[in-house]
Amino acid sequence: MGGIGLKKVLFVSGSIGLGHVTRDMAIVRELRKLRPDIELHWMAGEQATMMLRNAGENVLPESDGFSDEVGIADSMATGYKLNLAQYTAKASKDWQASKVKFLEFVKHKNYDLVVGDEAWAVWFAYFENPSAKKQPFVMVYDFEKCVTVTKSPRDRMINWMLNRGWDNGLKMARKGQFPMEWESVFIGEPEDIPDEKLGLFLGNAREAAKDWKFVGYALRFDPKDYSDVRAQKRKLGYGDEKLVICSKGGTGIGQDLLDLCCRSYPLIKAKIPDVRMVIVAGPSIKPEDVTVPEGVDVLGFVPNLYEYFAACDLAIVQAGGTTTVELTALKRPFIYFPLEEHWEQLGVVVPRLRRHRAGIEMRYYQTTPEKLADAVVRNIGKKIDYADIPVDGARKAAEIMARYLPEK
Repeated sequence: MGGIGLKKVLFVSGSIGLGHVTRDMAIVRELRKLRPDIELHWMAGEQATMMLRNAGENVLPESDGFSDEVGIADSMATGYKLNLAQYTAKASKDWQASKVKFLEFVKHKNYDLVVGDEAWAVWFAYFENPSAKKQPFVMVYDFEKCVTVTKSPRDRMINWMLNRGWDNGLKMARKGQFPMEWESVFIGEPEDIPDEKLGLFLGNAREAAKDWKFVGYALRFDPKDYSDVRAQKRKLGYGDEKLVICSKGGTGIGQDLLDLCCRSYPLIKAKIPDVRMVIVAGPSIKPEDVTVPEGVDVLGFVPNLYEYFAACDLAIVQAGGTTTVELTALKRPFIYFPLEEHWEQLGVVVPRLRRHRAGIEMRYYQTTPEKLADAVVRNIGKKIDYADIPVDGARKAAEIMARYLPEK
């Protein structure tokens, strides 16, 4: 398992969509700069695995069938809606199965470090079986409270139970009840965690995370390298037309948003004759399955989507955590649509965007093609005044992880 003297790292990339694996790749790039003596193996879900293999990364065969979170989310979505509380209740069964698979795999391996980015199967494996943790473990988060965004008592109870388990786990970790290092790294700022109770009879969310390492946001690129929008357009083969990029994210959820963009295009075109719209279908929808009006281009999977964001005069996107951070860092105008009943997008991403004064929030079921067209016309190419955000999180996270590796 690797060359002589190499330090072995297992990186488990979890959660829905591609935002987590893209930032994980950024962290790993920085980790390799710090420690070129590492041999890195990946475990991830199907879509993340596709992206990793496309980048030439070493994905373990054990990834096959490991934590199919995207598939579960796609199966539960209805229209432009994903009830994240109910998704979590269903996904927890998948995490338990993946937990068993992970424990069986890792007990036969001799890794120097294990990293999990919202890899809940690994979290449960170590939490429930502390003696199985033979090496340091770093867990990466970008939220710290399940927020109820529906009126459902069942959703409220699911979230409370999850928050209670989290609160208990943090208390145990703080008391040193684990036999090896367990480091918590937060991709973001302390203000991204609400300064409120995790729930009835539970502790304060921000206080519970006080021992975590807050590193800022992790990007695969330096925003300063993409400050010349016109040059970026030329690089991608576009001219001086007004460029609108529409993206629904890495899952199958959100085709309704792309359809809305297409219906709005003729109305936008009537007011901005030189507009050009590009639909990014992503890895889960075939370009030929998207019906577009004449003059609209359709792309499939775009590994470096941030390059298109950097070239656009306006983007229309789902309220994904990584997507919106990239657009904020690039300081490009964008309109975002949080998924209904998705507590992370509604309860975590939206408050963060408001705090950063970034983007224009719209709701899918309240937006007609006419309303979207009006919003595009008002905001395309608009000068923005977003807050400056810390974007060196990949380097800082890598520095923390490197400390747990044996000396060269």
